[in-house]
Amino acid sequence: MIALEKMTPARIEGFYHCLDVVARERKFLAFTEAPVFELTEEFVNDCLRNRDPQFVAVQGSRVVGWCDIVRNRKTTHLHCGTLGMGILPSHRRQGLGERLILRTIVEANRLGIDRIELDVYIDNHPAIALYRKVGFKAEGMKVKSALIDGRYIDSMFMALVSVSD
Repeated sequence: MIALEKMTPARIEGFYHCLDVVARERKFLAFTEAPVFELTEEFVNDCLRNRDPQFVAVQGSRVVGWCDIVRNRKTTHLHCGTLGMGILPSHRRQGLGERLILRTIVEANRLGIDRIELDVYIDNHPAIALYRKVGFKAEGMKVKSALIDGRYIDSMFMALVSVSD
């Protein structure tokens, strides 16, 4: 059984290891290895202080995935957040990504974040399909947004906007 839990300081080390595995695949994230542990710890603690929605998927004591929405800190953009997520290769294509993203979106909306943005490499077809499935719409492209191992990769900007009465 895989449980979804709000991020806590006790889960930072597990998150760090999960993040590093996904980053080292060199095809999904904006970095090719996790930042040093202290920077990762600072990121998580900043999110906790600011009440940014941040969840981890836990199997036993192991973090196997995460999803977070970091609120924009500009006064005029506090209703916006940027989504980041990742799942260990062994736990993909089992519905975990959808569970994580939906749980995080619900919490974001509860906290007044009603525009969620992300960018995704255009060759990451499973992620794009997931984002579309939960309601994200494409808003634009960024050509040559990343250079990994001598290969340029374009990104798609996507957003999910909650409609208010």
